[in-house]
Amino acid sequence: MADGRIVVANGGIRTDPQHRSKLNLGSMRPNLSRLSPDGALLDQVEPPLPQNSIRHLALLPDGTVAFAM
Repeated sequence: MADGRIVVANGGIRTDPQHRSKLNLGSMRPNLSRLSPDGALLDQVEPPLPQNSIRHLALLPDGTVAFAM
């Protein structure tokens, strides 16, 4: 972000490397985390649909963080 903060998408679907089967659908807890420039956790949001994996992040010109699941 313009002020040095970092936005990170965590979590998602864990898959078997051989068969690509989904391993953790029942325990997924994706979240967006905002970190300070030195890596300290500032805040965290868990989307209301825990079985959707966060795939894309975008920072809009006004500083809004958008994501797609």
